[in-house]
Amino acid sequence: MRKKESQKSRRGFTMIELIIAVSIFIVVTTISAGGFIRALRSQRSVFALISANSNSSLTIEQMTREIRTGFNFCTAGFLCENETAFAQGGISGVKTDSLTFINERNEIITYDVRENAIRRKVGLAAVPNKITANNVNISNLEFILQGKTTDVGDDGGTNPGAGAADGQTRVTILFTAGGVGRDVENISFDFQTTVSPRALDTFETETF
Repeated sequence: MRKKESQKSRRGFTMIELIIAVSIFIVVTTISAGGFIRALRSQRSVFALISANSNSSLTIEQMTREIRTGFNFCTAGFLCENETAFAQGGISGVKTDSLTFINERNEIITYDVRENAIRRKVGLAAVPNKITANNVNISNLEFILQGKTTDVGDDGGTNPGAGAADGQTRVTILFTAGGVGRDVENISFDFQTTVSPRALDTFETETF
């Protein structure tokens, strides 16, 4: 009698019980793994956006510092390579994707955007260098120059000598940046700041 009870107590699982147990284990594991993978993706996306935002903030701070101590600003694009156009500076209030000026070390500096990156060039014939990181995607860059000697006239032409009421140049920087990657490619943030250089523009071409 005791032998039969002992054999019953040592009896294993049936095949159906094993199949049910394994199925439940697979379902629970799949759900847990999916949640873990989503958490990892979210973490990577947040890190990529924070990194892109940080680098973009450093970029606009770098441009702001250099613009604040600069003079003879020009937003006429490639025409800024001409000394006369450089002195005129371009039309006030018009948005352009490049800014050329002379910094405190008397270097000709150009900021522009190409291939989704902000670039800085020293000298008119130099090769530009990227100042945004590879994990930052710049989709738009605009400079608005105000207070120059050339303003838009009422007739659509230009009126030399208009400028700002106080004669102070103002440069507004706007750009849109985002992260690089499949999970963050549709997420972007806008940056904008206005800089007033410390020195009034002299528009003297003899500085070249």
